[in-house]
Amino acid sequence: NKVGLCGLVQSFADFLKLLGKVNVHGFNFRSWFSVFGCIVMVVCFLVSVEIYGMFQSSVDSWYSLLYFLVVFSFLGYGILLLGWCSWSKYSLISCIRVSFSNVMFEMIFMCILILFGYLYFGYGDPGISSVLVLIVPIGFLCWLVVLVSENNRTPLDYGECESELVSGVTVEYSSVLFLVIFACEYAMMFIFSWISSFIFWGNSCI
Repeated sequence: NKVGLCGLVQSFADFLKLLGKVNVHGFNFRSWFSVFGCIVMVVCFLVSVEIYGMFQSSVDSWYSLLYFLVVFSFLGYGILLLGWCSWSKYSLISCIRVSFSNVMFEMIFMCILILFGYLYFGYGDPGISSVLVLIVPIGFLCWLVVLVSENNRTPLDYGECESELVSGVTVEYSSVLFLVIFACEYAMMFIFSWISSFIFWGNSCI
């Protein structure tokens, strides 16, 4: 039942099949807010990419990491909209759990940023080459735990709880909205990984 030679084009076939699905909006008023939730997630991702591009170019900002904190705060609102706009109780419980993990992540991120600014007198100097993980190893461990929770990875995937809540906030989503949600989720994992390497391992490791 594999598409193509040894299933090489199976993923592409599943992608086309998913695009062919149709979401019916209008059967309830709240379903239209799900589109707005996806827009919030896409905008947060695009702003994060823009800030990331500032680090890779000659443009420098002393407050770039603070911009990331603001963007990640709005990302939680997008997930809340996705869960609230669904009539499934699993989606609602999932978005509530994810919102609590977002608050925990923002608290830890804020503490790390305060420490970062105190040690380096700024929040975005690309010339930093020190290794913060050797200075504050406990902070690095706390950051790893909260990062796993923020990205909904096991064993801290509060959004799905290893399929206890079925598929979390995406239970009733399909087609383009489903693709947008998952694309933003995995793209933000790249941004989080880059921030971790920048803060704790220094700019020389990037």
